[in-house]
Amino acid sequence: MTATESEILDAVSDVVRLALRLGPEASQLGPDTPLTAFGLDSLNIIDVLLGIEQRFNLSFDDADLDLTVFDTVRSLSGFVHARLG
Repeated sequence: MTATESEILDAVSDVVRLALRLGPEASQLGPDTPLTAFGLDSLNIIDVLLGIEQRFNLSFDDADLDLTVFDTVRSLSGFVHARLG
């Protein structure tokens, strides 16, 4: 069964919340909120990547990645959706 865009968005949002260790402010994380507003840094990016790889059974090469993928939950979700085909 292929995940829908909505399911991917929800799952990526969960991965990001865990990677950023968000507490009560997690409710402010919308699909288009800049992740840098929540302190996204290079270490968090690694956590996000690992979480996405595990959740969706994907693997990424360095060549696959562009930092703009990590702008928002929606941009990350779009990247995952494209990779899932």
